[in-house]
Amino acid sequence: MAPLRHSVLALATLGLTAALTTPAAAAPVPVDVTYGATYVRGDLTFTNRSVSFTGTYRSVSPTDCRRAWFGTLDGDGKLLAARSTGTLCNGIRAINTTVPADVRGGAGSVLVCLDNGSAAPLKCVEYKRP
Repeated sequence: MAPLRHSVLALATLGLTAALTTPAAAAPVPVDVTYGATYVRGDLTFTNRSVSFTGTYRSVSPTDCRRAWFGTLDGDGKLLAARSTGTLCNGIRAINTTVPADVRGGAGSVLVCLDNGSAAPLKCVEYKRP
């Protein structure tokens, strides 16, 4: 019985050690990309292999539509992955998305853009990892 108990204790200790050494998500980074009366606002949360965004985007015209775009960048500024919302005309819509950053240490920064309805950038802001 002792070898089995020892193995269970060893596995439990290894699990605890892994949990203690796994990097936690950094504090959320506030985002505000405003272009005229339209915007992308919310919070970015950097984790080990991805970045999550929770917030909203706004369009104030039924004909001048908007999209939100998010791109994770490595430490050298190389694009790792990107996500985009659908087109929004005359309204406010919630965004809850996760963008991969599948490199050691995760993304160094995220480029957040407010695009027009044709996906052409109107304004972009880069947010660094805290």
